[in-house]
Amino acid sequence: MADPLLAGRPRSEIEQFLSVAEQASLGQVAAQGFACEEQEHRQGACSVAAPIINQDAGVFASIGMSVPMERWRRGQLGYRRAVVAVATHLARCSGRLQ
Repeated sequence: MADPLLAGRPRSEIEQFLSVAEQASLGQVAAQGFACEEQEHRQGACSVAAPIINQDAGVFASIGMSVPMERWRRGQLGYRRAVVAVATHLARCSGRLQ
């Protein structure tokens, strides 16, 4: 899932390559700090990903996970929180949390 990585790119790059609808979607990803998808790339699978950010590099990586739809429906809030927590921890480990 590329959305967490793209959401951290400079606005000029985003405007150059993406439609207005895609830009709005990335704005939401940047605001909430994670991206989710339900069966967009594979039927029966749902994913969540969060950017790993530091002051020097900005968004330099992301981390995510995929689960079957049945599990996603029962635990999506927990999965989101876990992925964001791990991304935040990795950002701290990188030396300079933004």
